[in-house]
Amino acid sequence: MATTDEILLEKGWQNPQSSEQYISQECIAISFYTNRITSFLCNRQKNTQ
Repeated sequence: MATTDEILLEKGWQNPQSSEQYISQECIAISFYTNRITSFLCNRQKNTQ
């Protein structure tokens, strides 16, 4: 299982802004269970914010 830091780097979230940090954390939690749809969910969340 990838570490949180590895996922952050993989998703390009090395330096998340304050408003995006919460979204990123949500996506990280999801990614541990459903890696395949994480990108879709993250993009969808960011677009609705």
